[in-house]
Amino acid sequence: MKVYLDTNILRDYTENRNQKSIEVVECIRLKGLECYTASLSMMELSDLQKDSIFFQKTVIGKKWDIDRFLRQRRQKDLSEDSYKEVEEYLSTVNTKLSFLKFANLSEEGWGIAQFISSHSPLTSVDTIHLTTAYTAGCNLLITNDNQFITAGTKILEKSARKNDIHIVLPEKASL
Repeated sequence: MKVYLDTNILRDYTENRNQKSIEVVECIRLKGLECYTASLSMMELSDLQKDSIFFQKTVIGKKWDIDRFLRQRRQKDLSEDSYKEVEEYLSTVNTKLSFLKFANLSEEGWGIAQFISSHSPLTSVDTIHLTTAYTAGCNLLITNDNQFITAGTKILEKSARKNDIHIVLPEKASL
């Protein structure tokens, strides 16, 4: 069995945020199952960590209101120490998830992703995750995103591998 982990599962596991996510990742690790995510996941985690640092320094540290934070979020000016903190976080992710393999889309995969993106309500990031899991031959895609599960399942129902790949919450993962 090949399992694909969405970025929110990686984050849950690394940060001890969600017990069900932690349990399913530990089960994958202990059973030695092939486990994948997209290289994109590390960039997502980097962005989330930078947002978290910026939030801590502005909303909490400077008492900014949320409107100001949202306006400034895309123009954040972080210090070198903050970037080192992001780098350390990503290193921790790699250490805790050392069994994780990274999959990338081929040219054909990008074509599939573009088609899905233009024919579904999925975000571009979720489209990349779904297409990467599909083209890597994964049987299970685990996420905590119910919208992703609903829209992704509808897409998969029309595919040649509709019975071979399922998108589920961690607590529904049959390993």
